[in-house]
Amino acid sequence: DRYSEKFVRHPNIIKNPSATASLFISSIVYGSDGNLWMGTEGNGLQMYNKKSNQFISYVHRENDPKSLGDNIIKVIVEDSDHNLWIATNSGGLDFFDKKTKEFSHFTHNVNNSKSLSSDSIWALFRDRQDRLWIGLQHGGLDMFDKERKEFIHYKSNPSDINSIQPYGIRAITEDDYGNIWIGTENGGLSIFHVQTGVFDKYVQDDVDNAGINDNSVWSVCKDDKGNMWVGTFSGGINFSNRDANKFNLFRHDSSALILNNNRVLSILE
Repeated sequence: DRYSEKFVRHPNIIKNPSATASLFISSIVYGSDGNLWMGTEGNGLQMYNKKSNQFISYVHRENDPKSLGDNIIKVIVEDSDHNLWIATNSGGLDFFDKKTKEFSHFTHNVNNSKSLSSDSIWALFRDRQDRLWIGLQHGGLDMFDKERKEFIHYKSNPSDINSIQPYGIRAITEDDYGNIWIGTENGGLSIFHVQTGVFDKYVQDDVDNAGINDNSVWSVCKDDKGNMWVGTFSGGINFSNRDANKFNLFRHDSSALILNNNRVLSILE
């Protein structure tokens, strides 16, 4: 509670008897409906209604095609219509209609080139134009056209230096210029210029101190001044000024005023 500056504990939020006793929360969204939506690693989607102080559990049911597609959730985002899009570990992309309380599923189909590239998703982001960007565990980036219900694929091409890196995508966000920033596992940072279709790559370079210092990028955040903050698995934070084309580094050291750990898995303003 930000007003009392106290934490309120909810140890028993799972009502589904088949769920595990503990809860690993991977994603949290404060919805426009005033409810708190939580994605979990194994216990599906949990909704907390603050007014009633009650929790509702949405899980995968084997014989119900309108239930959640996978109980392992990686990311949740809310769209402009206030509905939810849910990236899952192996069940593809789910759409949750808050009015009907039903799930629709978007999965990979080998017979449809415009379907989702892979059902294993690590990252999901909604940009200012309400487009959905999907980062795939095994490499590649998809953009979802909600009107046509089609996916546009961006894949690595060894013969094209402007293509995306062939690594799993951990984080996606957008800068003030409409470029898409992509954090990868072991492939560094990529910046996608949507208008030209070019991916700029920034990887660890021990010679160039202006580059990023760790190729495992887990989080990317834009602050209210347009600056970009890049969190890495073991290299601390790489900071890029809005109008600069280089990175400054924040790492842990003995000073109490510096970052207290070099493993930065999430950044939020």
